[in-house]
Amino acid sequence: MKIAIVEDSEEWAERIKDIIQEILKKEKTEIEIYSSAEKFLKAEKEYQIIFMDIYLNEINGLEATIKYKSQFPKSIVMIVTLYKEYCREGYKIDAFRYIEKDNLKEEIQEGVEHALTKLRKYQTMEINVPEQGKVRLVYKDIIYIETIKKQRKVIFHTTKQDYTAEEKITELTERLEEDGFYRSNKSILVNLDWVEKVSSDGMETAKKIFLKNGKKVSLGVKKKKELMMKLYEWRLKQLNQ
Repeated sequence: MKIAIVEDSEEWAERIKDIIQEILKKEKTEIEIYSSAEKFLKAEKEYQIIFMDIYLNEINGLEATIKYKSQFPKSIVMIVTLYKEYCREGYKIDAFRYIEKDNLKEEIQEGVEHALTKLRKYQTMEINVPEQGKVRLVYKDIIYIETIKKQRKVIFHTTKQDYTAEEKITELTERLEEDGFYRSNKSILVNLDWVEKVSSDGMETAKKIFLKNGKKVSLGVKKKKELMMKLYEWRLKQLNQ
């Protein structure tokens, strides 16, 4: 993950960097500090997260954010300042968060947690597909994954097409469950973003998960309550972004 800090005060920049490193100590991160918006824009680098001070010389943080987002619209920009009156302006330019320096650690913690939830949708994974070689999939495009009976393979059902790969559903579950995927039964791993509703025909063994693409997959016995809780927690994270 690449993160930029645009801050003309070396003391504040280092303080922000230390907090980010502590929060993301388990993540692979590259943090770069820019002392001015001019240097930041001139670099023309794409970052996943930017911590942007408002009160900068020449080009201020708001102007810099507008210019930067026109080139890298998916990047998350968090406005950092001592001046509360700029809060409304920050949201006008589609800033992801407004962070007050008076409450720096707590607000960066909250902002980073929600930013990671949003960014995970755009994470990718590489799979080996027979006769095609390596294929890179975006998490948000994976609708569900299912095992092929009596074979050590799975099918990735995506928005583009289906891919068969030599993967284990157990290992995929461990890898993806924190990123919005749920193991609905022994052979299905479903993307919670694609769940439309959960229904049944009155039989405990006949529960189904209806997906937004019109398909449906089975839900294990007595797993409806757990699934509904996972859905609630995941959607709450999305709302709090």
